Amino acid sequence: MPTATLFLFGAMAVWTNIEQLTLTNIAFPSDIPTIGDSTVGIAQRERSFPLLPSLRVLYIGQATLFMPSAIAHMLFTPGQERLEQVRLVDTYKESIWGSRVRRRDVEKAALSLQLDLSPEAIKERVKKVVKCEAKTERIMGGDRVEGMNVLE
Repeated sequence: MPTATLFLFGAMAVWTNIEQLTLTNIAFPSDIPTIGDSTVGIAQRERSFPLLPSLRVLYIGQATLFMPSAIAHMLFTPGQERLEQVRLVDTYKESIWGSRVRRRDVEKAALSLQLDLSPEAIKERVKKVVKCEAKTERIMGGDRVEGMNVLE
């Protein structure tokens, strides 16, 4: 339930030494107000994750209502430089019957941010850190990626 996710993100804000985080079977909030530092001006739905300066590895699996911009913001937020690996496995933009998040979705979201970096540097950071995968295949319907593991 997305409401539970809000409480989880609130609790995560005080995790000062977490280096690896695995979130599975999670629904992200679809429409919530801005919370946290209101001077940042980023909607919480897009930002999703609180600042976790010690985080090195993030795994998100079997997630719905996930916005690629959440990872884009995370990759380029000052204080989040230690992040070296993000794995998105069976992570969907909407429901499980919609399309899975692909690395190009994260690249597109990152390129839309107002950053003082070249497009090539932005794409390189995303390519270096983010890996999108399909693990569970359905018999019919939805985003069928038969025979593919890595989603570019």
